[in-house]
Amino acid sequence: MGGMGTAVRVREATADDAGAIRRVARAVWHETYDFVSEETVEEMLAQGYSREFLEAAIERPELTLFVAERGVEIVGYASCEPPGEDGVGDVSVYVHPDCWREGLGTALLDRAEAFLRAQGAEAVEDVVLADNEVGNAFYEGRFDHADTTTVELGGEEFEANVYRREL
Repeated sequence: MGGMGTAVRVREATADDAGAIRRVARAVWHETYDFVSEETVEEMLAQGYSREFLEAAIERPELTLFVAERGVEIVGYASCEPPGEDGVGDVSVYVHPDCWREGLGTALLDRAEAFLRAQGAEAVEDVVLADNEVGNAFYEGRFDHADTTTVELGGEEFEANVYRREL
């Protein structure tokens, strides 16, 4: 596996990480969502990953972001939303394409699940677009395929898979 020389540290994100999180998000979106128009990807990044939005999200108690650091570089992140009344927490994991298959996603997922379990979650879920081969492959080995749904991006509807794991 490439790049294993430097240990990876997973920690809670701070507002200073906003730019690095956006860089990871952009790389992942462009690599995995090639079936979504460039315009839509940029629109999604502008909405969900602006510095203001990320800094606010990092400060919000109901959303927790973790980052994976290798040396001084942030190479992945996970976002967690604590469980609602149904006991299900939400988790999303993003790892820079240059660092895929090195265990970073698993490290982030483990940290996110431990956090959500401590928040009282009995299960975790993520929604992955059906055409996102990398995302589906990651979750298929770790979660149950619980449902299918549709997700709207940039005014277009896309099929998506709902993955769930009991904690």
